[in-house]
Amino acid sequence: PEWQRAARTLEGHGFHLGSVDATAEQGLAGDYGVQGYPTIKYFFRGQAEDYSGPREASGIEDFAMGKLEAVGKDPEIAQLVGPGVWSKKCSARKNMLCIVAFLPHILDSGASGRTDYLDTLKAVAKKNRRSPVTFLWAEGGSQSALEDSLGGFGGYPTLAALSAEKKRYARMNEAFDITHISSFIVGVLTGKGTSAVNAFGAIATVEEWDGKDGELPEEEPLDAYDEVELDGTTF
Repeated sequence: PEWQRAARTLEGHGFHLGSVDATAEQGLAGDYGVQGYPTIKYFFRGQAEDYSGPREASGIEDFAMGKLEAVGKDPEIAQLVGPGVWSKKCSARKNMLCIVAFLPHILDSGASGRTDYLDTLKAVAKKNRRSPVTFLWAEGGSQSALEDSLGGFGGYPTLAALSAEKKRYARMNEAFDITHISSFIVGVLTGKGTSAVNAFGAIATVEEWDGKDGELPEEEPLDAYDEVELDGTTF
């Protein structure tokens, strides 16, 4: 239970927990010098290191967070591309606050602008590594049903905090920067400014961003309309 609890907390932070049945995988256990159970090993860049810290979830989480901070690992900011992501990151996780950023259309911000917004989210996520918070992003308008259930937005970028478990949410009405987003999250975690919702809007399946600038749709050339017949008359 402690291992599973730590795994749930660390999900999305770039630190992964796994388990091996050493009685069934004796060869693998022997390769890493496992002599008693349970044994915990930490792996980084192919090198194994013994873990001798606390076995409670909080101790494992502290160890993992310390390692992430030491190597400068960025948190994972998943794009909300479908129901599977929503379930994994938000609705299926207990006591989790889900932060969803709605970013401008790629034709409005370009790849560099979108990357800047995501870098801002990563910086905030780093500050909240030890908090029960997960981060997602979606292109504004791509998850219209979800946006409607949050009251709709007049422009992007913007951000909302949601608890799928409690069916409550809060909208940020400040500037989209590290200071204001961090302050907003602290307020929501302490119970400020949340509203109830009967149900969050259905999550649509959308195409994942390829990291590139957007392309305008091709327009038909003007001569494509030459000799078009309208009511039997050729123009």
